[in-house]
Amino acid sequence: MTADDLLAMMRCRRLSLAVIMLTSGCAPKPDASHGPGPIVTPEAPRARVDELTCTSDHPTWWEYEGVMMGTYPSVSPWDLRPGTWVCVDETGRTEVEATAVRHNLIVVLVDDLGIDRVASYGVHPSPTPTPALDALAERSLQFEVAYASPLCSPSRAAMLTGKLPRRTGLGALVDQNDDTVDWLAGHATFAEVLQGQGYATALTGKWHLARAQPPTGPTLRRAPVPRPLR
Repeated sequence: MTADDLLAMMRCRRLSLAVIMLTSGCAPKPDASHGPGPIVTPEAPRARVDELTCTSDHPTWWEYEGVMMGTYPSVSPWDLRPGTWVCVDETGRTEVEATAVRHNLIVVLVDDLGIDRVASYGVHPSPTPTPALDALAERSLQFEVAYASPLCSPSRAAMLTGKLPRRTGLGALVDQNDDTVDWLAGHATFAEVLQGQGYATALTGKWHLARAQPPTGPTLRRAPVPRPLR
């Protein structure tokens, strides 16, 4: 033990037990001569997608961008931010780089569907089987508190713009035969925001926001671009 190690232990007021020292935020200095360091999987993690796991026969702790994060054995996908993650034990350090990925986004809007109709919410004692939605829910955030309109046009306007429906003039059902009013004019949609980030957007199914069919021409700037899904 060097003089620096002894001073560090005295400053932390801890013995040489790594676990005790870690609880105070003062980590022991790893000695790379004792081994190659812990095993981290996966070696090329994707931020917000993969779970990062550290395996070692010794007490371990995580560092992110040089800051000690904790002593838990794994980092959940929700906590895995882009950047440099290091798992440390008394034998050494293992470093991996978590890279940001561009996720695919799928929005499904269903009329008259309550959470009692989706099995993953656990509301109905004998729900109709929804295996595809349940599989998505296992890897997703599941919201339980929300405001919705009992009409389809206002619900679609709120989803596309993030605004209360009446702020877009769509507080009620629209006349699908009226081709004169562009209700979304002046209101940016999330599709427009995604297009600005390099995403290709697509729309399929019911529209019911201004006319019988999705808009064409200049109004494409304010709505998801209808194009074949690939």
